[in-house]
This record gives sequence, C-alpha cells and structure tokens, in this order.
Amino acid sequence: MIKVDNNGTIHSLSRSFIKLNKNRNIITVIAIILTSVLFTSVFTASFSILKSSVESEIRTAMDRSHAAVENLTKEQYELVSKDNEIKKSGLSIFLSLAENKELSEIQTEIRYADKNAADSFLCLPTTGKLPQKEDEIAASTIVLDALKIKHQLGEKVKLTYTLNNQVIKKEFTLCGYWKGDKVAMSQLAWVSKAYSDSMAPAATAEQIKKGNYEGDYNLSIWFSNSFKLEEKTKALEKRCNLKEDNADFSENPAYDLFAEDSFPFGAVTIILGIIMLSGYLIIYNVFNISVNIDIRAYGLLKNIGTTGKQLKKIVRLQALWLSTIGIPLGMVIGFLIGRTMTPFLLSDGIAGSKVPASISYNPLIFIAAALFTLLTIYAGCLKPCRIVERLSPVEAVRMTDVKIHKRTKKSGNVTALSMAVSTVSRTGLKSIAVIVSMALSLMILNMVYMIVKGFDFNAYIGMYISSDFEVNGFTNNLKSADLKIITPEFKNALAENKDIESTGLIYYTKGSHKIDDVLYKNLVEWVKKIGKDNFSENDQDYMETALKKRVVQSQIIGINEAAFHKLEIGDDKCTWKEFSSGKYIINSLPAYGNGKFYSAGDKVNVEFSDTDSKEYQVLGLGSLPYTLSFYYYCPLITQIFFLPEKEYVQKTGNNNAMIAASNLKKGKEKAVSEWLDAYIKKHDSKFIVKSKYELRKEFENYVNKYYMIGGMLTAVLFVIGILNFFNTSATSILSRKRELSLLEAVGMTKKQLLKMLIIEGILYLVMAFTIAATLGTVVAGKLINMSVDKVFFYHSRLSILPSIVTIPLLLFIVVIVPVYHYNRMCKETVVERIRNEG
Repeated sequence: MIKVDNNGTIHSLSRSFIKLNKNRNIITVIAIILTSVLFTSVFTASFSILKSSVESEIRTAMDRSHAAVENLTKEQYELVSKDNEIKKSGLSIFLSLAENKELSEIQTEIRYADKNAADSFLCLPTTGKLPQKEDEIAASTIVLDALKIKHQLGEKVKLTYTLNNQVIKKEFTLCGYWKGDKVAMSQLAWVSKAYSDSMAPAATAEQIKKGNYEGDYNLSIWFSNSFKLEEKTKALEKRCNLKEDNADFSENPAYDLFAEDSFPFGAVTIILGIIMLSGYLIIYNVFNISVNIDIRAYGLLKNIGTTGKQLKKIVRLQALWLSTIGIPLGMVIGFLIGRTMTPFLLSDGIAGSKVPASISYNPLIFIAAALFTLLTIYAGCLKPCRIVERLSPVEAVRMTDVKIHKRTKKSGNVTALSMAVSTVSRTGLKSIAVIVSMALSLMILNMVYMIVKGFDFNAYIGMYISSDFEVNGFTNNLKSADLKIITPEFKNALAENKDIESTGLIYYTKGSHKIDDVLYKNLVEWVKKIGKDNFSENDQDYMETALKKRVVQSQIIGINEAAFHKLEIGDDKCTWKEFSSGKYIINSLPAYGNGKFYSAGDKVNVEFSDTDSKEYQVLGLGSLPYTLSFYYYCPLITQIFFLPEKEYVQKTGNNNAMIAASNLKKGKEKAVSEWLDAYIKKHDSKFIVKSKYELRKEFENYVNKYYMIGGMLTAVLFVIGILNFFNTSATSILSRKRELSLLEAVGMTKKQLLKMLIIEGILYLVMAFTIAATLGTVVAGKLINMSVDKVFFYHSRLSILPSIVTIPLLLFIVVIVPVYHYNRMCKETVVERIRNEG
C-alpha cells in the first residue's frame, strides 16, 4: 500500500471549516478563553498562596532548612552531621541571651553560626561578613537600632550577657549586618567560632536536661528534597539512636503542605473539577452542534474516500487551531486576575495570622493551565469526533437536526407548550448540556451564599476575645513577655475614659503548691480516668515527679469584679460579694476530661512564698475564657487559684495586672480604638491589643474572599451557561428554519411561533432551576462539608434564595435570546427561507 502524505490537505480542510463557521468560532474561542482564564487564575492564586504561606512560616520560625536537631553535645553533633542522608548542614552554638536594658523588649540570642546555619536562620549578613576574629560581631538592624548604633561596619557594639553564672560585658566590632525581621521570634547576634570556643562551656547531656543550654550545638539539615520530611527526620533520629538523650529532632513545618491548617488542596480540587465540567459542557455543545450542522459536508468527504480517522483529525484540528488563540489570551487574563486576587485571599488576618503576599511566577502555572484547558477541550471533542468517525455517507446526506420519529396517534390540541416540549426532548444531549451548565451556575451561586451566610461572627470572636477589647503584654516567647504590663497609671486612664463601661483586670503570680491528701487523691483518680497514655511525655514526666515530691506548679490569679463575671463557673453558685471577702478562692477545673482538683468547701493552703501562706476555703470551681488566661504552656496539673483583686495585691504586693479587658458603650469602638492608639504612641507602651472592632474587619475580609472566589466562578459559569443557551437557541432556530417557515406558511402566526420558542427557553430554565434546587443543593452541601465545614465558626445552612432572586434576570435572557434569533431569521421572507432550505 502506498502511503499518501495528506497532512497538508487535512490542515487545509480544518482551516476551511473554521472560516465557514465564524460565528460559532467566536463562541468557541470565548469558551476556551473563559476556561483558560479560570484554570490560570486558580493556579496563579494557588501557587502564590502556597509560596506566601511557606515563606511566612519560614520567616516566623526563622528556619529555611528541611529539619533541625537541637540540644546536642559536641560528640552528638559529630555523630548526626556525618549521616549519609544529609546533603547539607549548618552548625550554630548557643552562648546566651543579651541583657542590655535597650534589648529588654527584644529577645536577642548570642550565637556562633557557620554560613549554612546563618542562611537557615535567614540571618546571613547582606552587608559585610560573618565574624572571623574574637572581637567581631554581626547583628540584625533591629538590634543595632535598639542599641542606637549606626548601620556602618566598624561600629562598636557593647553587649551584656550572663555565661557560666558570670555577668559579662563585652565590646565587639561590627563586621556585618542584615535587615531584621519583626515577625521573627527572636533577633540574633553572631560571634566568631574562636570567641565561642573560648567562652562557651562544653555542653553536657546532664546540663541540657536541667535546662542549661549554654554551649549546646544546633544542627540545620537539608535532605535531597523536601518530600516526606517527617519520615526522613524520624529515620535519621532512629539511625542516630539518641532517643534517651535530650536531642530534639524536628522537621520544618513550613514544608508540610498537607498539614491540617496548610494549603486547601481539597477546595482547589473541587474548583478545578467544576471548571473542567463547565468548560467541557460548552466546548462539547459547540462542537456537537457544529458537527451536526456540517454533517453533510463530512458525509461528502467520507464519500470521496476520507477515512473516519481523518475526519476525526479535522474536527480535533479545528479545536487546536482555536485553542492557539483562546489559551494564550486566557492565560494572560487569568494570570492578571490571579495576581490581583492573591493579596485579598491572604488578607483574612484570622487571629492575627495575616500572611504577606508573594506572587509566584512559576512556569508550572502556565504549563498546568494549558494542559488542563487542552484536556477539557479534548474531552469536549470526544463525542463529536466519534460521530464523524463512525459516519456513513448515506446517513450524512439524510441527517438534519430534526429527527423523524414514528407517528403515533395523539388526542387533544397541539399547543405551543406541547411543541416546545417535543423540540426540547428531541434535541437530546444539546439540551442536557444547556440545562446542566445553567444549573451548575445556579448551584455555585447558592453554594457561595450558603458559605458566606454560614460564617458566625459571634462564634469567631468567642474564640479570640471575650470583651470589646483586650490589652496584654504577651509575645511569642514567655522570656520576652511582660506579665505586668497593665500599670496603675493605665488602669486609671481606663477608668477615667467615659466611653468605657467596665474593665476586667487579671493579675498573675507564679508559685508552687504542696500537694495535700485531697489533691493527691483527686489527681490520681483523674489521671486514671483519662488514661496515662493520653498525656504527652512531658506531662507524664512532670506528673510522676510532682506526685513523688508532692509539689506542683501553681498560678495565683487576681481578678476584679468585672473579671469575676467573666468566670465560667461550674455548678456552684458564687457571688462577688461573698468572694470579695478575702476568705475564699475559686479553683480551676482540669484542662480536659471529667474530674476536679478540689471541691467546694475544701480548705486549701495557698503558698505566696517560702515564708508566706494562707488557708482559704474553696468557694467554687471555674475558669476564665481562654483569651483571658495565661497564654503560655504550663503542665496540665498546674493549680490555678483565683483571688479577689484586693486580697491578691495585699498578699503578693503586685499592683500591675497581666490583662485588661474592657467593654465599651454602644457605638464607641472606633473612638476608643483611636484613643488607645494615641495613648500607646504617647507613652511608648508595648501593649498587645485585640479588639472586636479590628476582629470584625478581619472577619469581613475573611468572608469577602469567598465572595471574590465564588463571585468570579459564578460569573464565568453564568456566562458559559448563557453562551450555551445562546448557541443552542441560534443553531436550533437556524437548523429548523424550513420547519418554522412551513408552520408560518400554513397559518401559524409569528406571535405563536415566538411563544413556542420562548416556552422552550423557559423549559430550559425550569429544569435547570429544579436540578439546582434539589440535587444541586445536596451536592453543594457535600462540597461545603469537604471544605469550609471544618472551620470552627461555620454552621451549615442550606438555601436556594440566590437562585430564586436571579429568576427575573434569567427569564429576561431566555425570552430575549430566542426573540433576537427569530427576528434575525425573519429578515428573509417565508418563500426565500423555504427555497433556500429546500
């Protein structure tokens, strides 16, 4: 058999079909552009969010390595660093914390680091170099600014710190610096290896276990890649066999893309699925209609020897030619949309977790968008290609859009409704594509509404704040936190502000409590009921030691009357009048599980110091809301005793509160927020402020991103649905031109014909609405359960209100489109229409 090179002919025929179908090609290109826009914008936003989240995690944790091993002795460091699976590593050695008065609010670690470790900590000097000589130092600009030192190499840096129980004051020469990051948990000052070796003691496992980290080695690790870091880190730990020591192996959570609060892969997969389905529906519909209209031409080609495979290639090449126009345009528009969306999607700021936007320009964005769009186009062309491939030349000449059915006897009058139903039912898959695409847009609209209305602001703020605004001195680290930040002067200022209704004050003192027989019995029962294995290793070790020594950590919390009313008290009825007498305490309930430490009526001896204690009666059991509690980790069996403010101040001598929580007069949120900002600026206070006013803005930003995503998706799907309807209506009227003209010739008026065509459109709408309101609502509920239903302040609420609201607009469209197409057809006379189609 002689092989004929007919590729040029096939390409030429494809271009000829494209030229013949200009109007349909416009709709096809628009469909491809919309599909490409959606894919590109989703991938751009997803890659950018992923990049921004990883960078933010790295900045906060000050660690860009894959894993880290902390609390090592020199010998342990040498063992771990030689592991064959480690591709690169960096060493840092801890000396001490800077104790300069100017750095009291800025935790500054003094360490040695090699280049890799400094890079891992994001603290590699951008100006100058790492220290080499004993008197050299490199530091962040935040440290230099606090010490009022110019950003200039050669400047003298005086640091005060404690090492080996000796206070050391040392003057260094600045050899390098970098821009400090306020987001970081602490600032760093690098010293040389020579200085570290001469000053830092050799760390031992015993010292580290006691909490003395002077001279301990820390190792930053990079593996060959960032996949399965947890498994790789655990395997490394197992190989090194340091489980019994204090070596702390940990993978970098920034690279854990599948963590609970990490990137929402499920939601993105759902969105991609919806985009593929909507794109498939219109592309399939366009090419199915196109093939049916041009079926005679394909039949003639088959008649002269064109194979089914070649005909299929002609159809597919048309799609590819149009894709070369639609996909690039869609990718450009989609990238711009995705780039614009990203800052808004990251600006929710939930619980102060706002992530700075970092736009990704990864080529995979465009590759993935192009591939997904081409896959959608390919899927949309499968059925039309199959039609032309299996086409018989004789069948092709006979085929029209109007299928002939076997006549059956019918009783009753033929109406516009019965004719419309007949037409919709015989157009089969084209009608289904229109109905499903319209139903899909209505379903997504309902889904967006359900999501947005399901977010509960009261549930949201209940987790993060229990008053109109709260002021404290909490930081990311207990060492740098100020637990006595609410001074008497600030308390007076709050009391004198007429816009503030009441202020709850919470005071804190750390202590220890001797475990009496009652507490010992209750602790043993509680631990037994919970199950020892359900506690962390740290808590297990602490409980064993505490029960053995019969001493447990305590927190003595002072509260005023406003704070007392915030207490969540159990079954016991307590009044402020009784509590404020100074004879009683309120004891905390266990952190979880049923149980109690003391019961109402028990006598408890509270120790304020080694020489001062007092016996109180337990008035009741309760706890403060999380936002008004001690922010940092403490053992689960820590005893928390609540005392009235006056008694607390008298016994502890501490008149500075840890937290101030104020309720405001109605409508005064903005005024108090501005007053507080002015007070902080005037007094240079280091307050950490949370307010309902700011949280409401954060909440609205969070909800608005769903409006944005859902609104864009709904808008595009709505356009796709209308384009499908427009295209189907146009081809239906044009392919039935002769039929409609004959009906008009035998006496059917234009008004009756228009009525029939309008009813056809209404039938599409009714079926689409019915699907969206029934099956669509169930599917929307399932999709919501797979995504946002896990958010603690979301409550699922099914609704079809949005689709009901859009009915007038949709009715207008389904009426105006057939009227438009029919009027265009009627520009020719009835005779001309019948002759041209005959």
